[in-house]
Amino acid sequence: MPAGLEVALAYPERTHWPAAVTTAARQTRRLHALAEDLLLLARLDTRTPMSRPDTVDLTVLALRLTEQYPLTERPLTLTCDSTAPAHAHGNLDEYERLLRNLVDNAARHAAHRIQITIRNQDAWVVLTVHDDGPGVPTEDAERIFERFVRLDDARSRDHGGTGLGLAIARDLAHRHRGTLTLTPRPLGACFELRLPRAPTPAEE
Repeated sequence: MPAGLEVALAYPERTHWPAAVTTAARQTRRLHALAEDLLLLARLDTRTPMSRPDTVDLTVLALRLTEQYPLTERPLTLTCDSTAPAHAHGNLDEYERLLRNLVDNAARHAAHRIQITIRNQDAWVVLTVHDDGPGVPTEDAERIFERFVRLDDARSRDHGGTGLGLAIARDLAHRHRGTLTLTPRPLGACFELRLPRAPTPAEE
């Protein structure tokens, strides 16, 4: 970014300034996102205990994200298949960040559709985010959660991410005593989040 701006300043009469400013703004936003992601990972690495965990309804969170998520760059359908409450203990902001990272990843690679599903299964809340993109090779099912990883297939193409979204999502899942895995599907990629289910007042 500095080199491009320096060239523009050196040859202002040859510079298309709206394009130069647009590029600089896009790169600045990306650097800002990278700095925020690195700071969050540093905080998660300290394993700071969670203070006063709330009880969060993941169904409400997912439905709100589905309604508000911006799908303006290309036509995609984002749906949420759940209406029953699905409660888990934890931090609302961190759950929102976890889910948004999964949807951001799906939106970068989906061809047409992204589907969120939420189910209560015994002592667990199980949330999946499934896209109809190129999928992930079986041998990369774990490597995709590494920091700054770039796969060799079509799913590795850079669409503006920092390469930290899935690593942050898994760290947040672990922080909430859950798991985040890539589950086998014949088409696309499906990420499965499992979290301990918070009992309802009637169950306590």
